[in-house]
Amino acid sequence: MGQQFIKIKGAFCLIFLGIGLTPGLAEHVTINVTTTAPTGWTVSSSGISNVVPYIYYNNSLSQIGISVSSTGNGNGFFLLDTNLSYFDGYWTASYAFYLPPTATNVVLNYSNLGFDDAGVLFLNTNAIDAAETVANSAGSTQGQFVFVDGSSSLPWSFNGPNYQVSGTVTNGFVFGRVNTINAIVNNTGQGANGIPLQGLAPYDDTDMTLSANVSYDINVAPAAISIGQYPGIQINGTMGAAYQIQYSTNLVNGPWNTLTNVVLTSSPFLFFDTDSITSHSSRYYQAVSQ
Repeated sequence: MGQQFIKIKGAFCLIFLGIGLTPGLAEHVTINVTTTAPTGWTVSSSGISNVVPYIYYNNSLSQIGISVSSTGNGNGFFLLDTNLSYFDGYWTASYAFYLPPTATNVVLNYSNLGFDDAGVLFLNTNAIDAAETVANSAGSTQGQFVFVDGSSSLPWSFNGPNYQVSGTVTNGFVFGRVNTINAIVNNTGQGANGIPLQGLAPYDDTDMTLSANVSYDINVAPAAISIGQYPGIQINGTMGAAYQIQYSTNLVNGPWNTLTNVVLTSSPFLFFDTDSITSHSSRYYQAVSQ
């Protein structure tokens, strides 16, 4: 078949239509990690890993949180339609967010923290100084907690009353990486004074409630605008057919190198080589049907 070659030379006169700089600005960013809007939250438990939780509304306490049960208790459906009898009383919740390396004034504010029956909140691998138990008495309650599924319980001090714990965290963040807010929940039937129970009985609740946000400031660098020169290659061919676009710097001796493969959605079809023509003294192009 006949071939048509296109030569692009690097010597062009460039007229700048406009160059602009946008001054750097300090931007304040707020990330909502509240469980009443659980977008971004995932939970893991017996037989499930990192799945979207159920939203749970506790009528008696007028609290909205997340749960592994559709009703928050043993009368509901377990995540992924599995049986609640497989639930061993232990589950985790996680929210991941990226923190820019240049972020400043990073703060995690949280309130309305509550668990049924007991839970501990973490930032990355650090336990935050507010954990909660089902006990409604004010102050701190000494109890026990299972941190690793299937392991023995350890002594732990819980704050109360439930759903009224709040605090502020300003350290423990990792810059330039993904951070996680985690929670471990134990369903014990005895608040902080028990170990996770196998299964979830009717009207036995297991849930987590949290109102929180992460905020930080970041300086936005000035934006520079420039104009580049990129070859526009027009291919006339059969629509729906596949063509290979090749290039060479020597029309006589080659070699021909594959640039990309395209399927023509129109004819003529326009393709741009993103390698600027200022990078080469010359380039030849051809399109070969496949």
